[in-house]
Amino acid sequence: MKNWMVVIAVALAAATAQAAIAVFTGRQEMVTTVTYQQAWKCEYNYAGQFFWRIYQNSYPSSVEVQ
Repeated sequence: MKNWMVVIAVALAAATAQAAIAVFTGRQEMVTTVTYQQAWKCEYNYAGQFFWRIYQNSYPSSVEVQ
């Protein structure tokens, strides 16, 4: 019985966990990839940490981070 309570508690915690969202800062650059295609290099911010992601066509205004 005790094991089932632990399993249920873990399952509920996982189900109610919310995704962290990083937002687009407005900084973007057109870049050429290693396969010589044009893409957008976009900067995102999550909790004061900045990082870049590359998208070939359009880019999202926010991205999910772990």
